[in-house]
Amino acid sequence: MSEIQNDLLKRKADIVAGDKAGIEKQKSAGKLTARERIAMILDEGSFVELGALVKTCGVSGESVVAGYGTIAERPVYVYAQNFAVKAGAMSAAQAKKIVRVTELAKKTGAPVIAILDSAGAKIDEGIGAIDGYAEVIAAHAKLSGIVPQVAVVAGPCVGAAAIAASMCDFVVMTEKVSALMMQGPQVISAKTGKDYTAQTLGGVAPAAKAGAAALCAESEDEAASLVKSLVSFLPSNNLEEAPAYDGEDINRDIASDGYDVANLVYQLADYGDTLELYADYGKAIYTAFAKVGGYSVGIIANNPAENGGVITPEAASKAAKVIGICDSFNIPVVSLVNTEGFIIDNADVNFASIQAGAKLAYAYAEATVAKISVITGKAVGGGYAVMSSKALGADITYAWPKAAISPLNSDAAVRILYGEEIKAGKSFAQLTEEYENGPASPFAAAETGAVDDVITPESTRAHIINAVDMLCSKREIVTPRKHGNQPL
Repeated sequence: MSEIQNDLLKRKADIVAGDKAGIEKQKSAGKLTARERIAMILDEGSFVELGALVKTCGVSGESVVAGYGTIAERPVYVYAQNFAVKAGAMSAAQAKKIVRVTELAKKTGAPVIAILDSAGAKIDEGIGAIDGYAEVIAAHAKLSGIVPQVAVVAGPCVGAAAIAASMCDFVVMTEKVSALMMQGPQVISAKTGKDYTAQTLGGVAPAAKAGAAALCAESEDEAASLVKSLVSFLPSNNLEEAPAYDGEDINRDIASDGYDVANLVYQLADYGDTLELYADYGKAIYTAFAKVGGYSVGIIANNPAENGGVITPEAASKAAKVIGICDSFNIPVVSLVNTEGFIIDNADVNFASIQAGAKLAYAYAEATVAKISVITGKAVGGGYAVMSSKALGADITYAWPKAAISPLNSDAAVRILYGEEIKAGKSFAQLTEEYENGPASPFAAAETGAVDDVITPESTRAHIINAVDMLCSKREIVTPRKHGNQPL
């Protein structure tokens, strides 16, 4: 072996070994290294590093590890900020490595996994480091709606870095190590006079509650598993379909009254294969990916266990975001409708509901993927209208026999329609029953064509799978426009 080859091997070995002092500090904080995180997400031995010999921080390697590999034998690109080198500081060189990876992902049509762990910008580079952040933000923006992007917040992620993370389609965070912040806790504490830590300001709990994190994990190992699960539901790019798998028996009956929506979705899915998104945000609507009949679908379901399924602004915004991602990546949308409409507690909520409702209606109306709706309970007024109604573009709409479809909730409708009968002493309960079995019944809606069929709850899974199978070749000619991730 020549002297040049020996030197090259030694330099590469030094890079892989990393800065011992920096790695020790990383380990003492209970965090994995950049390369360990990459290895945990990618198939064993599949990672190929790019730009490994870059050197600008005074040590071997740069403050980011970047390259490509596979997840379940599917190509992905990945970069991981290396906190063991200058605390993962953003520099011009780091930005160039990241941008190169995103450009290759766009050219080859492969997802991007961004693992973020940095104390901030490399201050001694001045404007170069700030421009580096802007370049990374622009790179993620250019990929939006073209390939799936997943940000794993694996440490501090502050300022422009937090914006870059939120440019991705999904943000995954981990208890104790993740912190997503616009400014550090010292700055905020000084401004407000309140005591903040990285965890109380930007940790998993506040991020999940604010809708900043799509998925939350208790450990880095679980975070890696969530990333792999998420990728399994998604296509590699916007020109492909999501991977199809062998599904469970199509004719398997389900047993649900629709109240426990998570259980309903679990029963609808093949072998219970589901992944809930934004579980702690906008709980009035449940959003998830699921496999039904071997197909990936997005689930948008009113949650009657949360304030009777009344739609909140947060829930509507969450649903709109997930619908937009599904539409970008050719994933059918299944809507489970059970709502009495929008929450209106005061003027602020009133206007927030109007804006969020418009966002949700727009997401459904412009989506060109297959859209299947099942009315499992109440479908009232504006809530019904924006939850993928037939008039809003649903391709197939089913209803359960006890569903109630009405411009107003039954109580209000009966008082308006049958005021005289109520004054005459007729039973309000009887009038309500007559209304729900008459004008508000799913059979009345089916007579107008607003509902395609009234189905038994037990057969819902089979009907959804048949509809997805029938619509899988759906194509619509639309005015060219950009879809993709829109922050909540």
